Amino acid sequence: MDEDDVILEVVDPAFAPASVIGPAEPLVALEPVETASTVDPARYAESGSDALLFWVKILLGVTAAGTVYGFPFFVIGAFVGFVLAGAASCLLVLPFALSVRTLAGSWQHPLAGPAFGGIVGFVCTSAVWKEIGEQGEVILFVLGPMMTTLLGQAGGFLANRSYAMQLGARRWRRARATGGRARFSILAAMIATAWVAVAMNLLKAYGLFEPAHGAVIAAWLPWQCLLLWLWSQAGRKSRPTRFT
Repeated sequence: MDEDDVILEVVDPAFAPASVIGPAEPLVALEPVETASTVDPARYAESGSDALLFWVKILLGVTAAGTVYGFPFFVIGAFVGFVLAGAASCLLVLPFALSVRTLAGSWQHPLAGPAFGGIVGFVCTSAVWKEIGEQGEVILFVLGPMMTTLLGQAGGFLANRSYAMQLGARRWRRARATGGRARFSILAAMIATAWVAVAMNLLKAYGLFEPAHGAVIAAWLPWQCLLLWLWSQAGRKSRPTRFT
C-alpha cells in the first residue's frame, strides 16, 4: 500500500467523537395537540358582536340574491325582488337564528346562511304554491321555488363565505380535540320537533298549509337538503390536516 492511499473507515455515530459527526442538531419542538382535557373553551367562544355581524351579512346577502332573481324583469323586477327578499329576511331572521342557537348550541353555523337563504327564497314564491300543487306545473316549480332556493342559498353562503369556512374549520378542530362525534340527542330531537310545530302553525296561520302546499313543500325539501350538502362540501378544503 502506497503512502498516498487513503484509508476509509466506517465510524459508528454512537461511539464517534463530536469532531467527527459534528454538533448535534437542535430538536424541533412540536406544537401541543389539544385534547379533551387541555382544550380551552374560551378559544372557541363567540362574542355577541360576531354573531350579530354574522347574521347581518347573511340578511344582506339573501336580499341581494332576491334582487338578482328579479334582474331579468329589468329595474322593476329587481326592485320587487329586493323588497320581497328583504321583507322575508327581516321577518324570518330572528326565529331562524333562535332555532340555530337552540339546535346547534351557537348563534353561528357554517350552513346557517345557505339554509336561511333557501327558506327565504322558497317563502317568497308562496304565491304560486297552490298553482304548482294543483296543476303540477313543473316548469313553474323549477323557475320559481327551485331557482329562488338556489339563489337564496348562494347569497347566504357567499355573504359569509370566508368566515363560514373558518367557522367550519374551527368547529372541526374543536370536535377533534374534545372527541366529539355526531350523536342522537333526545333534547335536540325535542327542540327540532318544537320548531317544526311552530313552523307548521305559522304556515297554517298565513293560509299556506293546504294539501296542495304540502305537496310543494315535500318536493322542495330534498332540493334544499341537496344544496346544503353541496355547500358543506365546498368548505372541506378549509379543514386543516393538523391542529393549529
